[in-house]
Amino acid sequence: AVRFALGHPGEDTDGTTLRARLGELRSEHVDPHEEFSRVGPLFHVALTLGLRPADVRGASRAELRALRKLVGQKHEWWLRWLWHLAYERRYRVEVLDALVLHGRANAPSNPEPHTQVLTCIDDREESLRRHLEEIDAGYETYGYAGHYGVAVRFRAVGDPGSRALCPASVEPTHALVEVATTEAAEDRFELSEMLRDRMLGDGGGRVGLVGGAVRALTGSVALLPMAWRLLFPEESARAQRRAVRRPPTRLSLVHDASSPKLFGLPVGFTDDEMADIVSRALTEMGLVSGFAPLVVVLGHGSTSVNNPHAAGYNCGACSGGKGGPNARAFAAMCNRETVRARLRDRGIEIPAGTWFVGGLHDTASDEIELYDLDLAPERLSEEIARLRRDLDVAAARDAHERCRRFASAPLHLDEDAALRHAMGRTQDLAQARPEYNHVTNASCIVGRRQISRGLFLDRRAFLVSYDPQTDSDGSRLGQILASVGPVGAGINLEYFFSFMDIEKYGAGTKLPHNVVGLIGVMNGSSSDLRTGLVEQMIEIHEPMRLLLIIEGRPDAIERAVEQHPGVKKLVDHRWILAASYDPVEGTAHFLEPTGWVEHELETDQLAVVASSKQWYDGQRGCLPPARIAPHAAEPHAAEEVHP
Repeated sequence: AVRFALGHPGEDTDGTTLRARLGELRSEHVDPHEEFSRVGPLFHVALTLGLRPADVRGASRAELRALRKLVGQKHEWWLRWLWHLAYERRYRVEVLDALVLHGRANAPSNPEPHTQVLTCIDDREESLRRHLEEIDAGYETYGYAGHYGVAVRFRAVGDPGSRALCPASVEPTHALVEVATTEAAEDRFELSEMLRDRMLGDGGGRVGLVGGAVRALTGSVALLPMAWRLLFPEESARAQRRAVRRPPTRLSLVHDASSPKLFGLPVGFTDDEMADIVSRALTEMGLVSGFAPLVVVLGHGSTSVNNPHAAGYNCGACSGGKGGPNARAFAAMCNRETVRARLRDRGIEIPAGTWFVGGLHDTASDEIELYDLDLAPERLSEEIARLRRDLDVAAARDAHERCRRFASAPLHLDEDAALRHAMGRTQDLAQARPEYNHVTNASCIVGRRQISRGLFLDRRAFLVSYDPQTDSDGSRLGQILASVGPVGAGINLEYFFSFMDIEKYGAGTKLPHNVVGLIGVMNGSSSDLRTGLVEQMIEIHEPMRLLLIIEGRPDAIERAVEQHPGVKKLVDHRWILAASYDPVEGTAHFLEPTGWVEHELETDQLAVVASSKQWYDGQRGCLPPARIAPHAAEPHAAEEVHP
């Protein structure tokens, strides 16, 4: 129309002639996306069903009309709902099939454990536990909430502040303080931290007029540490670890009635309080007998820099803090003879030859730190040396498995290179993805480790230890579900909705975010506070409701759920999907809206591989379960189930 008007200049008028000429060329507006919006859904349906062009051309008018009606605009929401149900069902079938087939396999009996490792139920610990058990069958692992029942407000050595280390729904009941064994050690630690800040460009604070002028003149020099950190994050991470040597410390674990309160809370615990905490945790996870000579209690946290969302990567059971102090305190409680005497009165006999060691697993760098090793008996020196070697190997394998998800990491890194890559991400100022956190979480298995041990679950499952054989009335299961249900559903739905609509339910991309008043983030300099998860945390997530699989009979599970209205509401309203697995009967059931329905196997084949690496190596996406048998030379049945 414009070319026509320019080619036929009109008179010097008010434009009436031009409007008339343009009107002659007017045509009805056609939305270029309209035809695609009509044909697109049909194309996707045909593609998914495997229909060929000849099949579509040969369809009758009635069949085509029914298909168009199905995918029409009025039914689009219903079709999307059906697709999502099928999406969730496919994962559910894969996992339930795997549990049933794995239970029917003639699994070799494991030897008496020489070491038991307690970890958080966090899905990121699934792979660490699996790799540790692959290294040596003498390791036995358990999963429990990462605060281990130790609800405290904690202050670390050299830190003037404090933070609550317990679930957000729980108020701290005690204060816990980390103190250096000597004042000189604490002074050296504070000095090394100051030097590290100077070296890595973290120093700050207020400066005077002269100091400001000097900084202005030497600004380019001051940028060198930051440039080094940006360009060489792996070397920076190693330098930081060398620069700061934490002093020997102890926890103020034992309460002194004469000491003043801190933060309005008693400092430390009485022996009766310790016995209550230990008794409940060990009983709920089913570890009341058969203790190994060495028991490791691991908390977890995550390291990153320039990350306003850092708390979201830490332990949820510790309100976004690191669970190392809780694990350390729990282990110290278990080592006290006065506490063990009280536990004996409650039917829990911890042998005199058993020793507990606390520790912290960094889920971003895969470093594992063990506490208070100088207090361990000399007779366990060889066991502790073996433990440290095996933890190093398991951590490297864990980093290798995690790196396959990072687009910036080559698929065929060796384990040492993968560990260096993971460590480098934690110190990279420009890194938007220090780790992927709970991404792809999809299930929660509540039961004994033996029902899932040796299964590759792809870091997608929360693993909660529970022994139904010692819980005849279901009371322990009810307590576990009251804790695990809301926590698991909260994490799962946070990822679910943030992925479904990253701008409305999520926080969008983190790149333009600015911290506001230390309470949240906003886009640029003027926007609403952004809630939900950022795009870099959920971009590879598979959005599906949490599949809660409980070891036991459906009727017993239903009674336990009925005891807790909060859990019942989550189950009844289908915010989480409930299933059961009974290893005695070798059957699984799924809770449909109409009631429990026995799961029918869709395959009698479960892939068998010699190691986790053999199954995931060279793969980026999510993988179905596989059975790990160390003596399997080649994958079996892989072609039937491997994507």
